[in-house]
This record gives sequence, structure tokens and C-alpha cells, in this order.
Amino acid sequence: MQEFLRDFCAATGTTVEFVGALGQRAGDHEVSPLCALLRRTTAGCRFCCATIQQVLEGATTSTVRAQCDVGLCESAIPVRAGGQILGYLLIGGFFFKRPDQTEQNRIRHLMERLGTPVD
Repeated sequence: MQEFLRDFCAATGTTVEFVGALGQRAGDHEVSPLCALLRRTTAGCRFCCATIQQVLEGATTSTVRAQCDVGLCESAIPVRAGGQILGYLLIGGFFFKRPDQTEQNRIRHLMERLGTPVD
């Protein structure tokens, strides 16, 4: 599984991790640079966790994707065996399209309100 996750990240440029059926995460995992910036503050971390919680709660029957207010997308894919969910592949921290200048300014202001200064 670790080899698959590493290869997937290398091939797609997105981050992926396996999350257990009860939402347990395996400590350190790679995140996008924007997610890493957000997670430096308590408010930003709460913000990210809320989006991840939303996709995990919704992925009981099929793949779910959500977009956080910063514009990053997270997807949860349920992993099943014998009809039971073993966990989820959590893929995230990516934009579907490059943000234009207006969107970049909106993201910058939101991040500043969350206590994350952006250059």
C-alpha cells in the first residue's frame, strides 16, 4: 500500500493517504504547500479538518469530493473488502483550474483572516 501511495503521488503530483475506517490517520503525510501554510495556525488547521471530515463522512457508499473555501479540492474514496469499509484513500490539496487574480486575492484575504500571512 505504501508503495502504491508513493507511486500515485509521484505520477499525479497530488497527495494521497490511507485513512482508517474510523478516520485515524497515520501521523506524517505529505500535503500541498497551501495546505501546509494553512495548517500552521489553529484556525487554519480547523478549517482544513472540517473539509476532510465532510468528505470522509460522505464517502460511505461512493467517492465524494468537496472544495474548501480556499478553493482546494479533497476527495475520499472508500476502500472495501467483503462489503465492509476498511478505510479511505484521501486525495487532496489540489485546484481543478488555476485561480485567476480575483480568486487569488480572495484566497489571500481568507488566509489572512485565518491568521496565515501570505507573501
